Amino acid sequence: MCLSIPSKALSIDENNLVIVKALGTKCRVRLNIIGGPVFVGGYILIHVGFVMQK
Repeated sequence: MCLSIPSKALSIDENNLVIVKALGTKCRVRLNIIGGPVFVGGYILIHVGFVMQK
């Protein structure tokens, strides 16, 4: 069973890293495996450091 965390995208840099706010903390996750654009202010699901779904 996998657990993903809904998070708000705060910023995106040129290296496919997005800063997200999740559970009251900020962290960086990778956009390498998602098949579509992610926008600042949008909500995404993250799992093990990667964006899984928007």
